[in-house]
Amino acid sequence: MKWLEILYRLTGTAGGRRGRMKSMGKIKDSIGLGLLAGLIGTLTMDLSNLILWRRGKTENLLGHLAGSMLFRTWRTNRRKDFLLGQIAHMFTGTALGVPLVYLFKRTGRDLAYVKGAFYGSLTWSILVDGATRLGLYRAKPKLTKTFYASLWDNMLYGLSASYAIMHLADRSLLPEKRQTQNVRTETRDFDEYFDDMTPAVIPEDTVPGDAPSYVQ
Repeated sequence: MKWLEILYRLTGTAGGRRGRMKSMGKIKDSIGLGLLAGLIGTLTMDLSNLILWRRGKTENLLGHLAGSMLFRTWRTNRRKDFLLGQIAHMFTGTALGVPLVYLFKRTGRDLAYVKGAFYGSLTWSILVDGATRLGLYRAKPKLTKTFYASLWDNMLYGLSASYAIMHLADRSLLPEKRQTQNVRTETRDFDEYFDDMTPAVIPEDTVPGDAPSYVQ
């Protein structure tokens, strides 16, 4: 029996025009959504990093850190070298938005910001802490507050990218898995209930005195 699923779809799309208006402008492509969300997260991250750097809470900008993979530390202070490092940093942050979209497609919308903060912390542990320990950056932070600031920046990246995904993704791209599973469970329960109420068919060669009783 599929009538419950049909009812769910009808009630879920009540006010069809209003639902279509809400879906206008939404992104249905996973890669495009991930790149845009990653770009938004990177811009938010850079704004936070700039504020912390001007207030003396961190030793360098993210463009300095990324540029130190290509140039010596003193060269990252040059405008053209810093710009190249900033481009590399933004390219990496934009690309990292794509795996986050597939994480949400796999696990659903529940606890979106918890997942985003965890994802940002994971990128920090790999791209900042891990890469620094491996000596990939020539600009090595010396103060503990720099690591705390970079951790905050990466968590903010995950949160803002998750916010962008939740508000820009089309409903068909990130469905409400939990509701769908509940509807399927209810449908299966109703099917089993009506199957139990259906009486067994009496064989044609059954003697009237041998007819089974349906009274339980």
